[in-house]
Amino acid sequence: MAFLDWFSSDAHPDAWRTIESESDISQLLAESQHQPIAIFKHSSRCGISHSVMSDLVRDSEKAPNNTRVYFLDLLQYRSLSQKIAEDLNVAHQSPQLIIISKGKVVQHASHHAIRWSNMTADISSGKQV
Repeated sequence: MAFLDWFSSDAHPDAWRTIESESDISQLLAESQHQPIAIFKHSSRCGISHSVMSDLVRDSEKAPNNTRVYFLDLLQYRSLSQKIAEDLNVAHQSPQLIIISKGKVVQHASHHAIRWSNMTADISSGKQV
């Protein structure tokens, strides 16, 4: 990926699904009943966010098993970020990684605390943080 591609809202791995509507949020919450879901909230204007996303992609083999990753472009979909914060009762941060299992937030982190290796809770239990 070229340097300038990082500043594109589409510069995320193909395997990551994008969140572009409230129905996408409903869908991912429903999916979380069957498998863990990760939401990565990204700002294309933030160097930390780019660095964190690069680390997540590089270390993708450390992601919790069977976790589907969703990507939210904060600049383009700010209202959806606020909806996620309200619906999941997690204060908005940027960048932010939220892990959801069985419809509940089981872990979340922001800024440099975002690492797959930090997401060590038993995410399959659905135990809320």
